[in-house]
Amino acid sequence: MMRRNPERAAWVVLYSTFVIWCALAVAIPYGGRWWLLHASTSQTITMQSSGTVLVTRPDRDTPEVNLVDIPVGSTLETQTDSQATLTFTSTDGREALAILTVYGNTKLVVTRADRPRYGTGVNPSRIDLQVLVGRLRAAISPNVSRAVQIWMYSKPEAITVLGVPGSYVSLETTLDESVVTVREGEALVIAQSRGVTVSKDERAEVNPNATPNGPLPAERNWIVNGDFQQPLGAGWTTDIRQPNIPAEDWGKVEIVTTDERSAVHFHREGKDWGQVGITQEINRNVTDYSSLRLQLTVLVKNQDLWNCGTFGTECPVIVDLKYVDKGGGERHWLKGFYFFSNPNLSFGLTSCPSCNAVSSDHELVTLGEWKTYESPNLLEFLKDRGAEAVTIKSITIFGAGHVFDSQVSDIELLAQE
Repeated sequence: MMRRNPERAAWVVLYSTFVIWCALAVAIPYGGRWWLLHASTSQTITMQSSGTVLVTRPDRDTPEVNLVDIPVGSTLETQTDSQATLTFTSTDGREALAILTVYGNTKLVVTRADRPRYGTGVNPSRIDLQVLVGRLRAAISPNVSRAVQIWMYSKPEAITVLGVPGSYVSLETTLDESVVTVREGEALVIAQSRGVTVSKDERAEVNPNATPNGPLPAERNWIVNGDFQQPLGAGWTTDIRQPNIPAEDWGKVEIVTTDERSAVHFHREGKDWGQVGITQEINRNVTDYSSLRLQLTVLVKNQDLWNCGTFGTECPVIVDLKYVDKGGGERHWLKGFYFFSNPNLSFGLTSCPSCNAVSSDHELVTLGEWKTYESPNLLEFLKDRGAEAVTIKSITIFGAGHVFDSQVSDIELLAQE
C-alpha cells in the first residue's frame, strides 16, 4: 500500500494555485479589455407606417399591424399600397444611425441591429437585413459619430454592404434577381465570392449562379424583349379582339424584319372596327423614382381612317400605359401615332377625350418612315396633372381601326431612381 506524501501534495497545490493565479492575472485584464473593445448593445428601432404593415415579432406566430417599436428578429411585410420607415437609433436615442424605407409588396427580416456598448468599442454599428422580396431604400446618416454598416442579404445569394456615411442605396429583389442602385455614396455588392463597388448614379445586378454585373448606368429598361429579337411569347402576350363584323379579317400580330430592324407588325383589312395588340406586365412601384421615360420607334405603312377615327380611338399604333395612382385608382396614359391627317374634319380626332386617360394626345408621322418617339419624364408629367403614379401595371401597344399596317420596334421604358 502506497504511503501518502504530504510534501508532494503541497507542492502540487502550490504550483496549481500559481498557474491559476497567472492565468487570472492575464485573463482578467485581457478579458476586460476585450469586453471594452467588443461588447455590444442593441439599437432602438422605431417604425412609422402608412397603410397596412404587418409585423411578426420573433416570439410571436401572429402578425400585428403597424407596430411602433420593432424588436430585432421581426418580420415586416408591406401591402400593395403601404409603406414603412424604420429609424435605427442609439440606445439612448441621441443619435440616428440609419433610416430604412420599405415600399409596397416587400417582405424582410431584421436579423441584427447592435452597436458598441462603450466608447472604447472598435466594431461598427451593424444592421443586418434578410430581404425576401420587394424594394427598399437604406440610408446611413451622414454625421454618425462612429462607423455604421448595413448588410442586406437577398436572392439570388446576393450581399449588399453599405459603410460610407451618407450613402443612400436602393435594393429591389425577386427570387431571380437583385438590383442595387446607388443615389449617394457607395455600396459593395457581393455574389459568388466576387464583389463590385457601385458608386453614385450607378447600379449592379445579381442573377442566379453569376457574379455581380456592374457597375452599370443607374437608368434601367423595364421592357423585356422590346427589340423583338426573341419570339413574342418572351415578355409579351398577344391580344386580337373580335371585330365588329366577326366574319371580317380579325387581323394579325407577328414579328417581322424591315430595314434590318426586328419589329412587331400589326396588320388588318376590314370595313369596320378591329384591334390587335400586345401587352407586357410591368408591376413596378415608382415611389421616389426620379424619372420614367418611354421610347419606341414606329413605322406606319397604311391607314384608311382620317386622323385616329371618329372618337380618336383608332390609330394604327396606340400605346396604353396603365398605372395605379396615389389614391389606389387605375389610370391610363395614351399616345397614338397616325399619318392620314385632315385637321379640318370634325369626325376625325387627334386625341381621345372619351378614353378616360390622363393624357391621350396623338402624334402625326410620315407615311413609310421610321419615327422614334421619346416621352417626357412621365412621373413629373402625371404629377403635374394631379394623377401621380405609384405603381406601373402594364404597357399595351396595339393597332385599331378598319385598315391599318404598322410596326413598332426598340421599345424601352427607362426608369431612374
